Amino acid sequence: MEAQAQTASAGAAAEPKLKVEKFADGNITALKFSGMIDEQFSGKALAQSLKSGVLILDLAEINKITSFGIREWVDFITAAGEKHEPLLMVELAPKVVDQLNMVANFAGKARVLSFYAPFRCDYCDDDRRRLIQVDRDWEALKQKKLPEQPCATCGNPEYFDEDPSTFFTFMAGYQQAYEPDPQIATFLASRMNYAVSDGARKIKVDKYIDKRSVYIKLTGDLDGSFPREKLAEGLEGDIVFDLSGIGKIDPAGAAEWRAMIKEIAPATDRIMLVGCPPGFVERLTKEEDLAGKAQVLSFNMPYRCDKLATTTSFLIDVEQHFDVLKFATPPEMKHEGYDTVCVASDSLLAHLATLPKPAPDGELRKFIKVAIEKTEKRYTAPQPGSPNIVSIGAGGGKVSTIIAAAAVALLVTAGGFFVFKMKTTPSFDEKGTLVGASEGKPPAWISKGDFYREGDSLFFVGATPAFTADQDQAIQEAENAALERTVQELATSIKLGVFIDHVLGQYQPVRAKALSDLERASVGNDLAGLEQARKMAREGRLRVATSFKKTAGARAPQERAGFYWEKYTTSSGDRYRGYVRYSIPKASFEALAAEYQLLKEAQGIKVLTYFPGLAWRHREVEEGAVIVGVKGDSPLRLVGLVEGDLIASVEERPIKSAEKFEKFLTQEWDEKCKSSSGGKLSFKVKHGDAAAVDMTTRVTSAGGKCAGEKGESRPTRPRTGPREGAPPPPTGRGGIPDNIWKDNANE
Repeated sequence: MEAQAQTASAGAAAEPKLKVEKFADGNITALKFSGMIDEQFSGKALAQSLKSGVLILDLAEINKITSFGIREWVDFITAAGEKHEPLLMVELAPKVVDQLNMVANFAGKARVLSFYAPFRCDYCDDDRRRLIQVDRDWEALKQKKLPEQPCATCGNPEYFDEDPSTFFTFMAGYQQAYEPDPQIATFLASRMNYAVSDGARKIKVDKYIDKRSVYIKLTGDLDGSFPREKLAEGLEGDIVFDLSGIGKIDPAGAAEWRAMIKEIAPATDRIMLVGCPPGFVERLTKEEDLAGKAQVLSFNMPYRCDKLATTTSFLIDVEQHFDVLKFATPPEMKHEGYDTVCVASDSLLAHLATLPKPAPDGELRKFIKVAIEKTEKRYTAPQPGSPNIVSIGAGGGKVSTIIAAAAVALLVTAGGFFVFKMKTTPSFDEKGTLVGASEGKPPAWISKGDFYREGDSLFFVGATPAFTADQDQAIQEAENAALERTVQELATSIKLGVFIDHVLGQYQPVRAKALSDLERASVGNDLAGLEQARKMAREGRLRVATSFKKTAGARAPQERAGFYWEKYTTSSGDRYRGYVRYSIPKASFEALAAEYQLLKEAQGIKVLTYFPGLAWRHREVEEGAVIVGVKGDSPLRLVGLVEGDLIASVEERPIKSAEKFEKFLTQEWDEKCKSSSGGKLSFKVKHGDAAAVDMTTRVTSAGGKCAGEKGESRPTRPRTGPREGAPPPPTGRGGIPDNIWKDNANE
């Protein structure tokens, strides 16, 4: 027994205090540190053992750094900075941030992408840490201020539990905003499960065309925003999809990809998939996914080299290794001369046997090689004079990115030309013969996409999603589509962290599902499902357009910059489709975006003006304020208000903007505080998908200070209309209708 204890003790002593795990993929290397950094850490030796290129340091699991450990670390970061560009640090533990602020040259030449900040929930008596992303939270970091967050356990606010003036010394004073390039972002998302910002992970597209072969490189996350129609438009000949830049895949994105493959299969000669990530191979290369045309030419598979303690990816050529793969066996691979072991999942290995053997000829392989070389040059040394490479955004970046996405791009190649344009013509389940139109021919702006720019003006184009029985209805639906597109562009231009968390996060999944359901139904045979999907999309766009007009007021586009309709004769009678264009000066667009991210605060409650995109989720809501922060010392913290709640009224006074909320709450609070007996304060609030409720709190005044007590809430009685013969419902302060979002009065 004693011998066993001694052996166990010796084993514990032999356990290293610091563990360093290495991941490599091409010229990118990542080191994941966990444990304690002390004098046993050989910083220089580790730096010298790494090959040059991109280096990423994951420091989330560092629990202690000793004085001698700091010396070794500085030696390491200095040596690493001489051979690695860029040098990036992610998910720094609070202990690391402390040293970053105190020790000169602790970060060396490294850029910090994210770090953990300590938060505390007094209600749960618990300390937590939250990941802060420098690109997403840049404005808050510059101000040395982090917004409060709802506790995942009790829902009450958690507050930043450190001195901001010292904790943010490095971030606010030395760090610069930085967004990793697409290749690095893909590595972070796919290999390290690191969530880079939404804008960085939106699908980006690079194309290279030569004669009848088209190479398309996709970089980003495959989600509901995947630009299926843009990519599918006009594809023919041999198509090569380079998927090495694909990160995460969600169900909506997978559905969009499958629909695109089915759509382009009949018009193309061959479809080759190269550089497929393991997750893509598992989920999207089954027989039904390939539509009888697509073939996997190569894919990446993870291997571990025990000799070098490194996990790396190898590109597996399916044709070359087919005789091994057909038995669900991974090929044998070596890393820097040493044997490796495949660490792919069992499901991936089992799926390998089902892959069809590809048959690329020498010309196609040569084309792929040239295309990869040319597109890789774009990331390292852009060639503005190259006319046959174009980068296409997918609606997730800043205005300049979207403009590049929506513009008509003429690609001139040695063998001819290829025109890329956005498809605005809706897909229909019934055929018709064109018998009339508002103009002799379609206006040129219809072919320019749903968003484009000319000079200092931004243009938004909407089209009816299906035939309509009425000409006015066709124009109205196109108008709603154009306004909704404007709202979505506003959303993508806003980078405020609390907006992304508590506004965009509320409705984007609902919007993505509605539109992906519509796309899936459009390529299926379920006409009932198609009609339902169209109805949901039509109603969602109408609600957004209505809310946009209310919340933006005079800044919303008032007059159409153009419209066009066509009349068709169908088996069901005369039918119409319509197009509408709106124009907004760039300065007005930017002013609109600024208004929607204008933070206002009263009694520790921070709000933004209700954003019209939220109407995708909230059917009855058209205006109000959105809570994006509840301070820990707020006198209203016990009422039950949390981030994401929608405020319709304060003391029956309708809220139409963040400024109205600040004004009314301050007035009502001050009025009750002046009374020695205090008084009740009421709110009309909507939380999540639940019905709106009336919430009240008792305001007490003691010792010159006011406080709010925990109050009560009751469901808002749904409005069913007045009784026959009853007078109309009262409006204005003191007589707000029950459904304030439907029937509120002008203040």
